[in-house]
Amino acid sequence: MREFVSIIVPIFNVENHLNKCLDSILNQTYKNIEIILINDGSTDGSGEICDIYSKRHNNIVVVHKENEGVSVARNKGIQIAKGKFIQFVDSDDFLEKNMTDTLMKEVKIDATLPICNIEIYYKDKRLRHDLIPVKKKVSCSIQQYLTNFIVKYKTNPFIGSPCNKIFIKDIIINNKIMFQEDRSFAEDFLFNIEYLYYIEKVTIINESLYHYRLDTLSSLTKVAKPVEFWWDNYKQIYVLYLDIFNYYGLFKKNKESIKLFMEFAVMHCIKICFRSKCKLTYSEKVQKLKYVCEDNLTQELITAFECKDFYMKIVRFFTKYKLYQLLGFILIVHSFLVDIYKTIQKIKNTIFEVIDNRRFKQKFYNIH
Repeated sequence: MREFVSIIVPIFNVENHLNKCLDSILNQTYKNIEIILINDGSTDGSGEICDIYSKRHNNIVVVHKENEGVSVARNKGIQIAKGKFIQFVDSDDFLEKNMTDTLMKEVKIDATLPICNIEIYYKDKRLRHDLIPVKKKVSCSIQQYLTNFIVKYKTNPFIGSPCNKIFIKDIIINNKIMFQEDRSFAEDFLFNIEYLYYIEKVTIINESLYHYRLDTLSSLTKVAKPVEFWWDNYKQIYVLYLDIFNYYGLFKKNKESIKLFMEFAVMHCIKICFRSKCKLTYSEKVQKLKYVCEDNLTQELITAFECKDFYMKIVRFFTKYKLYQLLGFILIVHSFLVDIYKTIQKIKNTIFEVIDNRRFKQKFYNIH
């Protein structure tokens, strides 16, 4: 008999996508499942949809609760799950029908974490097939996974999301692994990292079996945050990187690569400040820039940054001489030019689309 799998779905205001999500779970070829719907205080019709599905299907469990965030919802689902294995699904996403079946084939007694690829959707259009390039199925040790994937892809959803994986419940419960309820950034990444301490292998499947929506604003986690929030959280993640690489005796060989995580963090925080949609004043942007660039950790690591990106080349140069006013001006100009380029690309694509449509219609009429 196939092992029992609990599929946990935290839900908050996703009535436009919830039916597709639930149908994709119910249509799984792997049938020995329970579906745990945690309605986290939705104010739209999501709760009603949950109740309708639970009446139609006896393997659906619904919990209605006040809004406390995705981490609390997932932890609640873990507490009541009856399955030996646990799978997570975000309520605005959807699955290939063989996802659970494919992942379960890789979960063995030697505590393997199976991971499938992710396909990105934006406004119901496929934006990217295969989030990271994997040509064939890969089975690797934790050490290999850390050095070949985590160092390279950092907080990429392929690494950080719990939704393209299946977990062993006993490992979660016995080691008190939980989603940190006081965090609203990278709580899923931290959960995944902690889980790695207690397993032996990772199997990466080169199929995009999980479909992730980028455009939905009703998610439990998508809330605008200040630069200080992002920066402080990145620094905490960096400490976790150091801890797990030290634990597996990999730090010395990967020291320079691990430092590049903070280059990624610096670049992301600065781009948040200087994108055109940021409503901060110029003076405020410069202050945020100084907050990141003059941090002790930045000052310690910046000489080790690769600086392949234009941003980091100029950031490292101007930070060296503390010319933050000039750096801020250059970044604003850069952001302006990037916006112009994107606008031109959109106009060009629209023109080509119109031309292609006219050519198609003309060809159609000529044939008929």
